[in-house]
Amino acid sequence: MQQIRKLTEENDILAFEKQDLLDQNFDLKRQLKGSRYESARLETLADKGDSKLRQEVEFWKTKCHLLSTKYYAFLRKIRDEKDHIKESMQTQFDALKESTKEQVEAIRKAFNKVKGII
Repeated sequence: MQQIRKLTEENDILAFEKQDLLDQNFDLKRQLKGSRYESARLETLADKGDSKLRQEVEFWKTKCHLLSTKYYAFLRKIRDEKDHIKESMQTQFDALKESTKEQVEAIRKAFNKVKGII
């Protein structure tokens, strides 16, 4: 009789544990379904975000390329203008130098004439 009582108690304990495990299993299945749904939703969002991010990266890549091309073209133009101005100034300086040299020579000749007369 005592053995039957002990077995009955063990059976009740096992039944309680079984019910507890079934409840946990049900909760875990529900969480798994929810996480699968959430995972699928996040994957969809990630794909959309990824394609949007790629589009934005491509936009800025193109924009940077255009701006850098314009910058280098403008820089080339400024360098060409600088070279032209430098050449022009050098030509004017050389002409002024030659003119000054001729004037100095003319003044020297005139001075030597006046000196020779005195």
